[in-house]
Amino acid sequence: MRVGVIGAGHGVFGRRSDATVQELAFEAFRLALQDGGVERSAIDASVVAAVPEYHKQRSLPGVVQEYLGLNPKPTWLTEVACASGSAAIRTAWMS
Repeated sequence: MRVGVIGAGHGVFGRRSDATVQELAFEAFRLALQDGGVERSAIDASVVAAVPEYHKQRSLPGVVQEYLGLNPKPTWLTEVACASGSAAIRTAWMS
């Protein structure tokens, strides 16, 4: 099996009190779908990379997954401080 990143996106950097964590995730998600030229239905699972101090909600991946309209597909959380993003990519690859 071959695995690869086909699309990427990111929101505006900086202190973002104007948006919830779900809205921030959606900004990057929407751009990644556009960049990769794929539809939401092509996604089999997701990995959320987060630092728990940012958002005081338990089960953050479930909340983000629901907001992005990806339920009931599986989702995982990686929390590795500033390495969470790369750990999420590794977790997705291992899946």
